[in-house]
Amino acid sequence: MTKLTLPGDIGRQLTAVHQCVELCDEGGQTIGFFTPASSQALLDPQISEDELDRREREERTYTSDEVRARLRGH
Repeated sequence: MTKLTLPGDIGRQLTAVHQCVELCDEGGQTIGFFTPASSQALLDPQISEDELDRREREERTYTSDEVRARLRGH
């Protein structure tokens, strides 16, 4: 892996972020993505509590026995 040393302000900006960020050149072209070495935010689900609640209310769930029966083709 290649290691780059970033000049002051850019390094400070990246040190301050706590989630993945898109890096672009001055023309707006995506160069790549930066993921902090360690960040609790990266470990948290990337879905809102409201969406989790909605899915729990609206989506059908299946028991283990139902899944096994489906996989067996019954």
